[in-house]
Amino acid sequence: VSLPDLVANLIRIDSVNPALDGDHAGETRLARFIADWSRSHGLHVEWLEETPGRPSLLVTAKGTGGGRNLFLNGHLDTVGVKGMDEPFEPRVRDGHMYGRGVFDMKSSLAACLLTLLAAKEKQLRGDVIFAAVADEESDSLGTAETLAALAAAGTDVAAAIVTEPSDLDIHVAHRGFAIMDVEFTGKASHTAKPEAGVNALTHLGRLLAR
Repeated sequence: VSLPDLVANLIRIDSVNPALDGDHAGETRLARFIADWSRSHGLHVEWLEETPGRPSLLVTAKGTGGGRNLFLNGHLDTVGVKGMDEPFEPRVRDGHMYGRGVFDMKSSLAACLLTLLAAKEKQLRGDVIFAAVADEESDSLGTAETLAALAAAGTDVAAAIVTEPSDLDIHVAHRGFAIMDVEFTGKASHTAKPEAGVNALTHLGRLLAR
């Protein structure tokens, strides 16, 4: 299997996150391609779609038994394509491939799939499980769903590798993120008498400073 050809085939499939651009349908076509490709290469595929139209996959190279399991994670969705010319047509120039998602992260998807084939050929004792997830660029729906599916199945993993591009530096942790709504209450006053009022933005400034 040619890695460049596989990456190019993934780029040709529009998987722009619809939460970022409603003119695009999301990850379904790409998930179908990966599911079909994986099954044709003897890998086990579980399709997850708790949120309609936002599927994720668990693709597994089954081990012979008795070994530890390795978990790989990569996302199907990309950011938008506004302002790009032919974003889904892969182009190679000076040894580099260009197209929407080649870096973040369809090259990683292809690398994970080939890793599964290598694991299958080596007949490892443990499973190598690849979560190809929806919605990384917004709310991480797919990662949450795949982890819940593994927990429900009682599947233990010894280690996890998130294949997000990192300029070839290995990172051992992620700071995480949270999105919250914060409401401040102020009191109106005339601008000539600011001391008579309460500026809610001042409260916001204190929060941001902390």
